[in-house]
Amino acid sequence: MKKKVVKTILFSLFAIIILYLGYKTILLFNYRVDVQEKGEQLIKKLEQSGKIIKIQKNENLNEEDLVEYKNLFYKKFEDGFVLNENKSEDKGFESYETYHLNKEDTNDLIAEFKIGKTNYNLYDIFASNDIFVYGTNLKNIDRKNLLESYDLKDSYDIMKYIINNYNKKVNIFSSSKDIKMNYFMKTFAYLAIPSAKIYLIDGDYKGYIFVMNDENFYEVYLFNGSDNYFINFSNEAENEKYFNLVKVRDFISNVKFSDE
Repeated sequence: MKKKVVKTILFSLFAIIILYLGYKTILLFNYRVDVQEKGEQLIKKLEQSGKIIKIQKNENLNEEDLVEYKNLFYKKFEDGFVLNENKSEDKGFESYETYHLNKEDTNDLIAEFKIGKTNYNLYDIFASNDIFVYGTNLKNIDRKNLLESYDLKDSYDIMKYIINNYNKKVNIFSSSKDIKMNYFMKTFAYLAIPSAKIYLIDGDYKGYIFVMNDENFYEVYLFNGSDNYFINFSNEAENEKYFNLVKVRDFISNVKFSDE
């Protein structure tokens, strides 16, 4: 009798293990992401990313030195940047102003600066219920619930998670949640994030910086509550780098918001 009970228990355990392994195998297959290809591409994009730039805002800004854009104030450049109205827009979902700096003697373009406010939000895109965003079938994943389960509350949290987990591997012993998250994040990050070195902005302000085009283009995203600002710094002269990371960092330190 005891032998029969033991056999029954062992058989039941064996069946449970087989079912569990079968379930995990199917799950890994369904959420395989093209993981290898996209994961490798993501590694190439992000392997130099993740450094944190600590920002301490300047508490002694002179009001006369500030330029107002929407609810953001920034310190004006010492050089004569001129508004380019042909490259400026004020639309409902996105608005921006573009300024350029030319050489005095030749009038050749040296640098361009753009500041704007947008409804674009990385979190909203990742949390969208549209499973075919970017043409990718995301297997009916409840994105918002998945993000919440990892305590990812905004665009900054998502970017930080991607940078810290882009090289993560999953296997048959990983949880179902981890397998889905691995699929979701790698697929979306591969599509939504440009090939760039990414710096996280922390401290008095939150955001991130994309550094592209051989350090000739800096795309900054700054967050203030529900407001999303973007600031682009572009070097336009062939052998002259007007903007660099030090200048970009200094610019951010001299930003203030109207609700502060």
